[in-house]
Amino acid sequence: MNVVRAYARAKALVGLRFRFIVHVAVYIPVVVLMLFVDRFLTPPGEPSGWAWIAAWAWGIGVATHGVGVTLLADIHSKTPLQALLRDRRSAFLLHLFAYVNTVILMATVNLIESPLPRPERLIDALLYYWFIWPTLFWGIGVFYHWFFSYLLRGWRVKKLKQRWTLKVMREIDGVDRPEKLAGIDVRSKQRR
Repeated sequence: MNVVRAYARAKALVGLRFRFIVHVAVYIPVVVLMLFVDRFLTPPGEPSGWAWIAAWAWGIGVATHGVGVTLLADIHSKTPLQALLRDRRSAFLLHLFAYVNTVILMATVNLIESPLPRPERLIDALLYYWFIWPTLFWGIGVFYHWFFSYLLRGWRVKKLKQRWTLKVMREIDGVDRPEKLAGIDVRSKQRR
């Protein structure tokens, strides 16, 4: 690995870690302030507990960011293809983490805050348990992300993106024969 590429990877990783630290440094005092306002400044008789829901929802985002920075950062890939597969799988795992935690949050809010009695008919259950709908539709997207990350692996998508990138290099930057410059064999149909 050349020094320029190593420096760029290290710089990107440091940037990710720094942004995560900033997110945590903002999250903690704001959540403490929200909990204080919810506990001590909410008038008697008014609904309270909103700060916990907000803290949990925001915490999902911060935790997702933390997982991405600490566990899924790409520091071991030796080839661009390994890096591409690692990036796709890391992105899927981050989305799965956010999905599962958000579904848990929505189910908790639905079951605690919904004033209706427990439904007896299926249609009433589908209306009462509203968290089922975003779980289902978001789950379809998560399934496709898994499919393209682990099963299909995006070989054709990678080639399509390479062709588009080369076209943009020609059009915008006026680069003549960018495939030679980038070291890409655009004629090859083989998987690497």
